[in-house]
Amino acid sequence: MKPKRAIYILSQTKPLKPQTENLILLSLPPFLCLSSSSETSMESINYVPHGGLAAALNANIYGNGTQTLVLSYGYGLDQNVWQLLLPYLVCCFKVLTFDLAFSPNVSPDFYKPSKYSTLHGYSQDLVNLLDELQLKNTVYLGHSMSAMIGSIAATQRPDLFQHLILLSGSPRVS
Repeated sequence: MKPKRAIYILSQTKPLKPQTENLILLSLPPFLCLSSSSETSMESINYVPHGGLAAALNANIYGNGTQTLVLSYGYGLDQNVWQLLLPYLVCCFKVLTFDLAFSPNVSPDFYKPSKYSTLHGYSQDLVNLLDELQLKNTVYLGHSMSAMIGSIAATQRPDLFQHLILLSGSPRVS
């Protein structure tokens, strides 16, 4: 059975009425994902090194779940913002974290102002990263500007995304 998708138009001036039959709520209470041990340490979480774009963006894959959850942070942060959530997610998902090109953790030589003057450069990095890691049908969680990056990437390559979770999406930047 093909999953249903919910699409929201962000530029509408009046609220849209959600159609319940097309809306999927992804709810994962933290207590369901706690491992059997009393404490999950980062040492017990898988780190999978990669080359290419994955190395340039410091991509990390944690956990062994069958569903991949991609976590992408907002402007001014880095992937460390997810560290406190990872122990709750790794027992249920394979979790991908990475840095965006503006991060101080990424080589300054990687950042090209002409490429990253719009969000399309970042969305192309996301698509290329998922292709490089051979990840499809992912659950993408994007915060702030990464909500828009994920939206753009999903319109370019819908095969890479099963669900989008968009937290406090920023307005579109042209």
